[in-house]
Amino acid sequence: MLDSQAVFVRLSQLIECFEDEQTLYMPYCETAAAVISENIRTDADASDIRLVTVAATMAYNRYLVAKNAYDCDCGSVRAGDITITSDGEKTAKAAQQMMETALVDAAPLLKDNSFLFRTV
Repeated sequence: MLDSQAVFVRLSQLIECFEDEQTLYMPYCETAAAVISENIRTDADASDIRLVTVAATMAYNRYLVAKNAYDCDCGSVRAGDITITSDGEKTAKAAQQMMETALVDAAPLLKDNSFLFRTV
């Protein structure tokens, strides 16, 4: 089983979150660690950094989905000559790409649970 604390530490390296934000991210780290742990091949080392990275990027993606579901992202705010722009969609796409890359890297360590129908 992946250690959720190790997942948080890896997440903090990837997105520069801090120890005081642990309570915010830890539920997502615990869930991602459990999901990835269920899919680790029996001959794989559960402490492999690629697996921890997949769990960390999954935790971050799940956090962003939840955050975006509850936040009212107005896009930009203008006050006189100053404009502040928030691009949550761009951040979500970048996080999704980061997770997909991590999944490709960790593929040899994960069970292949997919099934494909093809014509003969």
